[in-house]
Order: sequence, then C-alpha cells, then structure tokens
Amino acid sequence: MAAGNWLRASTIRHVAKVAIAALAAFALSLGGRNEFALFSAMGAAMVVGSSLGEDLSSSLNRVRGTLAGTAVGLGCALPLGSSLWSIGVASAGLAWLCTGLGWGAAAMRIGLAMALVILFTHGGDPAHYALWRVANTLVGVLIGLAVGRLLWPIRGRDRIGTAIDRLQAGIAASLEALAGDAKPEALLARVILAASRPDDLVLDPFCGTGTTGAVAKRLGRRFIGIERDAGYAAAAQARIASVAPLPEPALAPFQTAREAPRVPFAALIERGLVLPGARLCDAKRKVKALVRADGAIALGETVGSIHRIGALAQGLEACNGWAFWHLETTKGLVSIDAFRAEIRAEMGPR
Repeated sequence: MAAGNWLRASTIRHVAKVAIAALAAFALSLGGRNEFALFSAMGAAMVVGSSLGEDLSSSLNRVRGTLAGTAVGLGCALPLGSSLWSIGVASAGLAWLCTGLGWGAAAMRIGLAMALVILFTHGGDPAHYALWRVANTLVGVLIGLAVGRLLWPIRGRDRIGTAIDRLQAGIAASLEALAGDAKPEALLARVILAASRPDDLVLDPFCGTGTTGAVAKRLGRRFIGIERDAGYAAAAQARIASVAPLPEPALAPFQTAREAPRVPFAALIERGLVLPGARLCDAKRKVKALVRADGAIALGETVGSIHRIGALAQGLEACNGWAFWHLETTKGLVSIDAFRAEIRAEMGPR
C-alpha cells in the first residue's frame, strides 16, 4: 500500500472512528467489571469497521448481519454446543439469510464471525453465557451505529475532510515547487490555486512589491496587501494594476466527487429525466431493472438503491450505480450519470 493511501484524511478519520467506537462500547459496558464487555467492543468495531465508502443501506445490512450472526450463533449453541455440526448449521443458515434477503457478502462475513465467537468462546457451556453475549453485542451495535452516524459522517462531503485535503494539497504544492527551484510567481500560483477559489479574498500582511497580489488578481481572486514602506507600496500598486485577470473559463475550479453537489436518483424522476416504470439496463443490455416512483429500483423481487441493485446484479459487494445503469432513449443508450450532470450544471458550484 502506498504511503499516500494510509495518510489520507479519510483513512485517518475511519481508523479513529473504529477505535473510538470500540473504546466507547467497552467503557459503557463496564469493561473493568464485565467479562462480556469484549463482545460489546467487538460489535461496535465490526459495525464501524467495514463502513468505509458505504451508504446507509449498506451500513444497515452490516448491522443486520451482526444481529443475524448473534441470533444464529445462540440458536446453534443451545441445542448443539460447540461442534462441527453447529459450524455447518450456522454457516448454512447465515448464507441462506444474507443471500436470500439480499444483504450481501459483507453482511454474511460479519454474521459468520459473530456466530463463531458465540459458539466457541466459553466452549464448555455456550448456552449459559449466550444471553449475556447477545446483550453486550447489541450494546456494541447501538454504540457503533451512533459513532458511525454522528462522528464525522461517512457520506463523503463533510467540510472537515475537504479542509484537511486542501491543506495537504497546498503543503504538497509548496514543497514540490520549492524542490524544483520554481520562480516565486509559480510557487504562489500553485498555493493560491490549492487553497482558494475564484473571488476568494487573499491577504498578504507583508506585501513587498506585490507579487502575491499580482498572482491573486491574475487568478481571479480579490486581494488585500499590507506594506509599511511607501516605495514598495507604490511599486506594488502599479504592478497589480497592470495585471489582467485570466478569462473566466480558464479559472473554473475543478470539482472532486466529494465537492460536487449531491443529486439523489429520485431527483432525476422529479425532473422527468427518468420516468417511473422505465427500465434501466447495463451497458451491454444484459441486466434490466424497473424504476419505481419512490426513487428505488427493482431487480426481480429485490428493491433497493441504484448502487445496491447494481452490486447485486454483478455479484459484488459495492457498485457505483451512476456508472453502471443506463437508459434507452431516442438517441440510444444514455448513462444516468449524464442526467445527473445536467442537474448539477443547473445547480452550479457549491
């Protein structure tokens, strides 16, 4: 794994969330006096731990898998104890539940892990301890849900993450420019582009001859400069006045997926771009799903989001439904992401 991957703000936040969830669950379960508090910590860590990049539906499926694994483990522990038979029955039962109900492989993995812990911890008498394990696991699941939803929400548009990423980009740009012996204007341009947007205000409290102001004006930023030397101040004014801003199309900021305005699939239905009852299909027209009036889509008897149904259609754990699904039009097959782009263009930048 490259160093950049595990140093990214999103990765650091996710690791912190897992640790906070586990510690909070252990503490609230009276970990120092409760021998089953480990189950609470484990339940919280499992709920938060596999949530990176998932939407609410996927998160709920993991919780369902956790609870199903706990219930199946308890159901096998009571009559069968810790044996090969209990492993087989638990595995088959969880596979049937998670596959039949469309919860996905992630839910099945977490459920099987919970079932095995229920069956083989205190193996001498699993039934005696099972109810306490279930109670503590449920406490952990609830705490995991609370941490996952309230602390740095997973949906990737939070401003804290954006600010951290921009700061890292600005520092990286500065170091790269210095290492390459860049000219002052080139260095300032990279820093200003990384840390601001057109029409933002740039302040230089030590203005000098106005290099920062000249670059800021050329990049479409407003500028305030402070300089105590009258000669330098006059030179800076003349220099900045001679600079012409770049044309607006050249300054339009690039939006990352995190920064782009969020458009739910239901918005396409509300705008009439996709009609209820229409059939979405993949690029090869092999899979078709029915569009529902509530913004969900249906594949056979299974109903869910464009992402969940797209993943189910391909046998994957996750899927970008915007890229997977298409709509047949008079102009041919059109990606639903093209319709989302139309709505985003009307919304403008954030």
